[in-house]
Amino acid sequence: YYSEELFSTVFSEKEIRISDRGAIVNFMVGLDAYTISSGIFPSFLHGNKIVSIPLEHDEDMTIGYVINDRQELSMLGKIYIELLLKYRPDYR
Repeated sequence: YYSEELFSTVFSEKEIRISDRGAIVNFMVGLDAYTISSGIFPSFLHGNKIVSIPLEHDEDMTIGYVINDRQELSMLGKIYIELLLKYRPDYR
């Protein structure tokens, strides 16, 4: 069993399961809904309609990436990883 988000196995009375990022953004904005995720939602894509609010919990989320060692990352991929590294607790 694999899940991308924390607390995905916790029961909720109302739940909508979505596997598409574009659809979840439309649902969150249109229905005043929420999701539990990394909190990385670029404001240049959604303005101030989506905000990240840290949860008070004892869980940790590990975010990573998988690359093919025979293929070079694109410039966009390199930028993504550099920005992702800024969220590491030990980032300098």
